[in-house]
This record gives sequence, structure tokens and C-alpha cells, in this order.
Amino acid sequence: MKILWLINFELPILGNNEMVNEGWISGMYLAIKEYFSDADIILLFPQIRLEKDINNVNGVKSIGYYERGNIEHYDPGLKNKFKQIIESLDPEVIHIMGTEYPHAFSMCEACIESGIVDRLIVSIQGMVSYISEAYCLGLPNNVRYGFRLKDLVYGNVNRQAKRFAMRGEYERRVLECTHRVIGRTEWDKMCVRDINDKITYYHNNEVLRQSFYDNKWEYANCMPNTVFITQGNYPIKGIHILIEAANVLKRNGYDLQYRIAGENHFSKPRWKWSKYTEYLHSLMNKYLLSENFVFLGPLDETAIVKEYLKANMFILPSLIENSSNSLGEAMILGMPVIASDVGGTKDFVKHGVNGYLFSISEPYMMAHYVMEYLENRDNAMEMGRQARITALKLYDRENNASVLMDIYKGMES
Repeated sequence: MKILWLINFELPILGNNEMVNEGWISGMYLAIKEYFSDADIILLFPQIRLEKDINNVNGVKSIGYYERGNIEHYDPGLKNKFKQIIESLDPEVIHIMGTEYPHAFSMCEACIESGIVDRLIVSIQGMVSYISEAYCLGLPNNVRYGFRLKDLVYGNVNRQAKRFAMRGEYERRVLECTHRVIGRTEWDKMCVRDINDKITYYHNNEVLRQSFYDNKWEYANCMPNTVFITQGNYPIKGIHILIEAANVLKRNGYDLQYRIAGENHFSKPRWKWSKYTEYLHSLMNKYLLSENFVFLGPLDETAIVKEYLKANMFILPSLIENSSNSLGEAMILGMPVIASDVGGTKDFVKHGVNGYLFSISEPYMMAHYVMEYLENRDNAMEMGRQARITALKLYDRENNASVLMDIYKGMES
């Protein structure tokens, strides 16, 4: 079976070592290739270089196409380019991996005009049309609407939220014109049905990176009083909520270290900071927490596994999530987890069973659950054990690859 995957970026398995946050697409690809040798998958992704014919890197087939300008903007010439690729490859399935960017709509246009919309299926990653509504939660107006030099170039917080909303318009068009969609939470199912109640919805869980199946968290190996967070480079990841909780913890005598992977807000000269970065800095100074926060920068797979394993717990303070890969990674390692009760998170974390959930409007509850883990080691270890049991079922490599292949085969009937 020949399958064309439209993805949003070049994957690490194709040599893009800068894309360190990606996991589930590579994981699913490798699982399918392991269990279904007859699956001929070709990866199609945008690039700033001129396109090539089919490239083959370590047995992974791919096409990098040139997308004019910013991929957040609709490219009217992309539809015809996709039609040419479809005509030359003649895939039996065209799978759009994510609705976040307008090129997903261009592929829908190409399939409709080529008369093969029945071969098209779309996977939900995030739902940008809904994420935009949560983008500024918990931020004061001067941060939301304020500007620094960087914001004049790249857009301030409010402008970033509007860009998500603009991309959401193309996301809605994608879901209005496709017949089939793959999701993995009750939240994304509701969002999809809200846009198109006639769409056929399939449930298919993800596959994580192999290192997370191969390792296991142990309390005895942790750095004392350490919390790990995987992203904080823009407001929806909720670092401002985490800082408020850290203040509550400090007032109660807990001097913790918060280790945050991803872009380092403060590695650049201050004149290059955004208004949001300045706000985080002011919060940390206000609460005398500057020494407690460590921004690690981007980490590769090996380095990020080490960070998970040496932390006492994992926290997901996001303002909105569908199904967080980072949460899944922490759970499958067997870590105690605390997550904001937003989006699809409750499909993974069962409060008081395999982790704790808190409301983003109540950061003091996040702090309460951190104290609960630190004061009750046995509880932390049991929560982590239950999290691992849950995650091993949810992220079963062979089962999830089989479900996806069954969905593809069902499209032929």
C-alpha cells in the first residue's frame, strides 16, 4: 500500500537534528515499518530549499517541497504543486498529519480537484481554532497588548493569538471538506464535530520515541527537590502559571528547582526579549525565584530522557492541550505527574489514580499536589507506577500501528 503523509516539518529521521520536540510521527512511522513491511510511506514536507525528486535517507522516502513565504500563510500555488505530486505518485491513501497550517487545506483542494477526496484522511494534532481562544489566559492586559522591539518584528502576545485564529480558519475549511478524521481524545472529537458533525471520526493513539519505552523512572535516582517541564517558549505552555505555583511553594518552605527544556527565554540580550519574556522575568524577580528556574535550551532525545529520569516529578502547566506528548513520555517512564485540567488531558490522567489534575485558575492547587508528592514518597511512587501502566496501554506500538493500518485498509472498501 502506497501512503503519502503530509507533515509540517522535516523529521529527525530525515536528518533534521534541530527538530527536537517532535516524537509521535517518527514513532508511528518506525512502528509501521517494523510491523507492516508492505506499507510504502512517503513523507511530504515544506522546506525553504527548492524541491527534489523522492529522496531516500536510511530507507525513509521523502519529498521536500518549496513553500513560498511563511508556512502560516496560504500559498495559492501549492494546490497545483500537490496535484502534480499526487498524479506522479498515485498514492492509495493521502494522510494529512495535522490541521495547524494552511498547506493542509491546499492538499484538500488538490484532492477535491483531482477527484480523490475518498483517499484523504486527516489527523488532529492541536486544534488551533480553539487554542487561539486560550492563548492569553492568565496574562495581564499590559503583557497581552504591550510591545518590545522583538514584538514589533514577530508580533506581541495578542497578535500571536490572532495568528492562531487566522490559521484556524483554514483548519475549519479542512474539516469541512474532508470525510474522515483521526483523533485521540474526547476534546478533539468534540472540536471536530462542532465544525463538521457529518465527519467520520476514528480513534488512534500515538507512538512515542523508543527511548521512552526502554527507560524507567526510579525515585532513588532523582535529584532532590527537582521538577521537570518540557516547554515554555510561548504563553500557552503556562510558565507564568507555574511561577505563581512556585511562589506558593516557596512561601510554604519548598525551595525547588524547576528545569525547563526548550527555548531559553533569557539566553539572548535583554533588548531581544519579548514582552512575555520580560513578564516571566518580572514575576521571578517579584517572588525571588530567579535562581530556582533553569532554562535548558533544546534537548535531543537522549538528553531529555535524562532530564525526565532525574526529576522528582513532571508538571504540565499548559493553558490548553489535546494530548501532550511530553505528558505521555513522563507517564510511560513511570513518573509522578501533575497536569492542568484542560483539553484532552483528562483522557490520560485520572485524578488521584495515576496523577493529579488542577485548574489553571488555581495555581495554588498545583502547589498543593507538588507538596503531596514531596511529603509522601510512597504515594508518588504508586502514582508513577499507575501512570506507567496506563501509558504502556495507550502507547502500545504494535497495537496503535495496527489500528492505523486497519483504518487505511477500511478506506478502500
